[in-house]
Amino acid sequence: CSSSRCLNLWKSDGTENGTVRITDFEDEDGTNLMIHNVGGVVGESKMVFVAETEEYDEELWITDGTTEGTHLVKDINPDGGYGGDSEIYSAVAGSGDIFYFGAQDGDGNGHPNVLWKTDGTEEGTIKVNSTKIGYYHPENIGINSWELLRFGDHLIFSAFTSSSGGGCNVGCGYDFWILDNISSSTPSYTLYKDVEMNPITFDYDGENATWQISPDLPFNLSLANGTITGTPDELFDLTDYTVYANGSVNKTYKIKLQSLPYPDTDGDGVCDGASAVSGICTAGPDAFPFDAAASVDTDGDGMPDTLNGESTSEPPLVEDLDDDNDGLLDLDEIANGTEPLNPDTDGDGYCDGSVTVGSCIAGDVFPLDENEWFDT
Repeated sequence: CSSSRCLNLWKSDGTENGTVRITDFEDEDGTNLMIHNVGGVVGESKMVFVAETEEYDEELWITDGTTEGTHLVKDINPDGGYGGDSEIYSAVAGSGDIFYFGAQDGDGNGHPNVLWKTDGTEEGTIKVNSTKIGYYHPENIGINSWELLRFGDHLIFSAFTSSSGGGCNVGCGYDFWILDNISSSTPSYTLYKDVEMNPITFDYDGENATWQISPDLPFNLSLANGTITGTPDELFDLTDYTVYANGSVNKTYKIKLQSLPYPDTDGDGVCDGASAVSGICTAGPDAFPFDAAASVDTDGDGMPDTLNGESTSEPPLVEDLDDDNDGLLDLDEIANGTEPLNPDTDGDGYCDGSVTVGSCIAGDVFPLDENEWFDT
């Protein structure tokens, strides 16, 4: 290599004969193989890395471990804006050899990264959306905003969503984002019966497209101008759909859709079932799924611990004044220092009050002392 900066990618099986050079980066200025930024992210059978060459500056490359199978993914910033580089800051592997990464879009507004997705081909390298990954103040949410974090099936990152440009102070325009289904090659969407769905828009960079979908969408759902909208009025199982965009560029998309019963019948923010549903309700189960005024019944006596507003039940629910049913009113327990939701505050097997509840025996004379319960 003619330059001290000319670094190349190698692979090894641990033996001298099995250690070979994959890339042959060499030009008059040398090449900087910047694997320290992305770290060589490995998918199912391929790896992406960052290389800076005289022809393309800093861009994302992919390799299958052979010289012939090593190539530029896409010249994302061909016009040379913002220094000519795409400035790849982070990448994570999704399903198979699908990768997600942040890259400079070249507009020079001070928020460099846009979230991209690639299958290793130029045509398969697309923006996930136009949200810019945060840059100035990553400490706002506790993770580096130029770092993408994979957690299970989710991609987690911070993003600057304001329409303003650079120069922002701490706290302005940054949000915490989660992208679901990154380990699934086909994105899956859950809809809820009788609830308007969040629109699903397909990224299309061509012009004058006509759109088709197969099989037909259920009644009340429609595809128009690259976006699926509507309100499902029936339940349906997870179904595969293929979307076709025919225009100056022909593209095909695959998605999965299903329609489930709405998980929060009374709309009080507590799920009918035990599992939380992101953006809809916290984990239940809701003890009163048909009455938004109540959700918790600690002692299971049919009376809610609290009432938030007017009960819609017939007859109306009545608030429980003794939530743990130990014979002591909640207000008295608070005044005495015992727990109104725990019949045995000190855990000695003797109930705070005069009523036997579950595993504790009635009549703890010293409800705050686990070593004493009788007054002899």
